[in-house]
Amino acid sequence: MKMPTRTPPMTSERSSSAAIILADFVTGRITGGHQSDYLAALEEALSPLGTVTIAPYRDGHAVIQQALASLPKMPLTPSRFGRYFGSLWLFHRLLRNRRTQLILFPSPEFRDFVIFFLASVFQISRHKTVALFVFRRDAAGIVGRVSWKSRLIDRMTRWLSKRHYLYPVSDSRVALTYWEAVTGLPGSLVGIPMRRPSGARRPRQATDPLIIGLIGLFRLEKGAAAYDRVTGEALAFGPPAKVILQLNPSNMPEEERLAAELRRKWQDAGSVQIIDEHLNADAYASLLGSLDILVLPYDAG
Repeated sequence: MKMPTRTPPMTSERSSSAAIILADFVTGRITGGHQSDYLAALEEALSPLGTVTIAPYRDGHAVIQQALASLPKMPLTPSRFGRYFGSLWLFHRLLRNRRTQLILFPSPEFRDFVIFFLASVFQISRHKTVALFVFRRDAAGIVGRVSWKSRLIDRMTRWLSKRHYLYPVSDSRVALTYWEAVTGLPGSLVGIPMRRPSGARRPRQATDPLIIGLIGLFRLEKGAAAYDRVTGEALAFGPPAKVILQLNPSNMPEEERLAAELRRKWQDAGSVQIIDEHLNADAYASLLGSLDILVLPYDAG
């Protein structure tokens, strides 16, 4: 995938004329993994529509200050509360702007729900800006467990959807089914692009073992419970094989339990490699390109 030139940070002049806003971790959370790749792919796909991006983790905290340059009375600091109030004020202004038609959240987290909800509650203009939330998991998966936070996300989402402020989108059929039930609205299932492996593959020798990978996010809805059986069957498949298991850290108790069992059973096996961390986009693309077989132990449709 060709990586586009970075979209310039939003300024007050651009924000006044932008119809589509890409809002990615607006409170300034620092993140790695594939987030920049997802954002760049969306910027490339939507560039003919004149979108602008607010992504402080990529462009720096000053991006919010620039977006609010016409509002000098709003104090902004790099502190946590400064980011929260600055983000709330930003969305309040965007929702009041008649040019703003759509705000797209590629990977919403708890703070995004709260900020957009509060900005919508205090919206008195007849103009209605719609938000597309790309839900990657259910509410419990977003915050790590079933808790008051997950229940609050459900309630805020239900309130926003009933008033047509929010529509659900997901790359996961399981997650989309959950959010369609919460909102009562039909959602859209979309594919999230990722970077293709670059460079030539290492030539395979006849004596080399097959490299079989179960990689990506270790999730229940993506077949986490099947990793042990798939690993055993892959090693018994016939030709010599090496299995690579990626067990990303998780706050979900059942996922942590399954990952712990896999570590106990396979970490000392010479034919199994366990990657116990998230990988950035470059490392993931390199790993993907090294595999002979990629196993998806779930219905990818």
